[in-house]
Amino acid sequence: MEAAFFQILIENVNSLMTSEVGLIKGVGEEMQKLSNTLTTIQAMLEDAEERQSRDRSNQNSLGQLNDTAYEIEDLLDDCNTEVSKLKGKGINFLKKVLYKRKVGRRIKEACEKLENNIPGAKTKSSRTSALNSKIREVRCGSKINPNSGIAVEVSKLSYIIKYNRLRTLKLCWATTGEMPSAICKLKELRCFTLIVSSIRSLPRTFCRLSKLQILVLKDCFELESLPKNIRSMTNLRHIILEGCGKLMSPFKIGELTSLKTLSLFIVGDKKGNQLDELEHLNLGGSLEIKNLESVQDLSIAERANLDQKPNLRDLVLRWKGDSTSPKPTVDEKVLEALEPHPNLITLEIDGFRGCELALWMKKMANLTRIFIRNCSCTHLSPLGDLPRLKYLYLSDAKALEYIVEESETPCTKFASLEALGLNDLPELKGWSKEEMVDMFPNLQRLGITRCDLSKLTPTSTCLSKLDFQNCKIESCFPERWLQKLHSLEELSVYECTELANVSAEEIKNLHRLRRLSIAYDHDLVSLPQGLQHIPSLQSLSLKALPQLTSLPDWLPNLASLTELNIEDCPEIPSLPSSIRGMANLKRLSIKGCGQLGRRCEKPYGGADWDKISHIAQLDI
Repeated sequence: MEAAFFQILIENVNSLMTSEVGLIKGVGEEMQKLSNTLTTIQAMLEDAEERQSRDRSNQNSLGQLNDTAYEIEDLLDDCNTEVSKLKGKGINFLKKVLYKRKVGRRIKEACEKLENNIPGAKTKSSRTSALNSKIREVRCGSKINPNSGIAVEVSKLSYIIKYNRLRTLKLCWATTGEMPSAICKLKELRCFTLIVSSIRSLPRTFCRLSKLQILVLKDCFELESLPKNIRSMTNLRHIILEGCGKLMSPFKIGELTSLKTLSLFIVGDKKGNQLDELEHLNLGGSLEIKNLESVQDLSIAERANLDQKPNLRDLVLRWKGDSTSPKPTVDEKVLEALEPHPNLITLEIDGFRGCELALWMKKMANLTRIFIRNCSCTHLSPLGDLPRLKYLYLSDAKALEYIVEESETPCTKFASLEALGLNDLPELKGWSKEEMVDMFPNLQRLGITRCDLSKLTPTSTCLSKLDFQNCKIESCFPERWLQKLHSLEELSVYECTELANVSAEEIKNLHRLRRLSIAYDHDLVSLPQGLQHIPSLQSLSLKALPQLTSLPDWLPNLASLTELNIEDCPEIPSLPSSIRGMANLKRLSIKGCGQLGRRCEKPYGGADWDKISHIAQLDI
């Protein structure tokens, strides 16, 4: 959330630039420079957060950036205080001169510190402010990295209250009962994070943290509600709620008009907890709306104004998915009323009981990812024409018969789709109801679980990764499949029976296969003979094959094999002697294989040790 904190600073600086303070000659220029520098740093932090990795050499510089950011926040507070004092009185000439010298100098010093602390910038010597010596960030709990902040035991929580200038507090604990109300004495707190806690509520006095801007609650499994008066915390910009299954939405959260992020909204049946609370919130980032089955008034759903929120990128619409839902058409009308802005990138629909998807989905030209789970849709006709859709996941769609029900236009369907996941579609009859429909020309990854694939022919010649789970192989691998899988590089087969029946002639088509994983087949006694005809294979993984009684002598035919993993295969007694000839095998892992593992352990004089001693990396 560091990037979000810098965004708040940028907004505060830009707001001051339009005030009387920003009109003072010299001060406005310094503020503009400060805003530009903060924007640069924000972009850098967003990039680091997306990559979720930071060079250790940069971590100290990022910490110094935070320290300087806290100083700037103090400066902005002072400016706001001064503006409120002078409001309505004007600024005379003497005060302009004094203010220019004082504020201009402080802003200039802050800019220099920020520029010097940017990772990769040359450090200049500068006077250390007394404020830098004051602790602004505390992270508590044994699961928090002690290198990222100050590690403080929860038992010493009362000591934290002495840090009266504290801006960031991150707690990770598992205590029960109520949170100590003493935390609410931290009047300067801007960011509060609580992770993995079993507390049931926040104290009423929590709302006294009037300067709080970021509230993060993750995995607070027993948390039932937020303080009712949270609507008075008008400085809140970001509320992140994750893994809080019992939580209800705050009362009248729509009054927090400065809110930029609200990750979760739970629909209630009383005024103050309904969808119209979202009407005037200019939300961005991710938003999940739960309990949509509680919507009784469609006009209230329309007042959520999702189509007026251009900064919203990810949207989850969730019903409880009760199969006894009385009127599927009600769900359809609610979905139609919740039309988002066309800027939306990711859409997830869960528990929807309608048969028809919303017509507005055809207009979502920027959608790149769609997840549809536990729904009663009979067809997905609006989705095939989306120009930027790259990932589609369909799960538990019990009534779905075709991915494309009918083709209104002759254009290629799912033209940009790169990854497709299908899970538990018992009524699926084929890709398209019509013959000769061009589909999936760019599909690279396909995952299929618990589906009847006897009528599904691969339509993409560039498929590189294929995952099967809980499927009958004799229907999954007709020859027409393998004839088109010349580009396949990775194949995973889990919980599939009759794998041994796949013919060598069919497997020979997989001449570019590099990785093969076979797991959870309780009937497999021996590996398919055809595997020896895949010279390109580099990695072979065998897991949870309780009936597999041996490894074949033809393993050295896999001349490119560099990695062999064997796990939970207790009936394999020993390795074949021919494994000595596998000169390219660099890594061998054997786990949970009983006798085989013991025979391969050098400290115990394993009988198979001499067969594998040439392998560089062993994990037995």
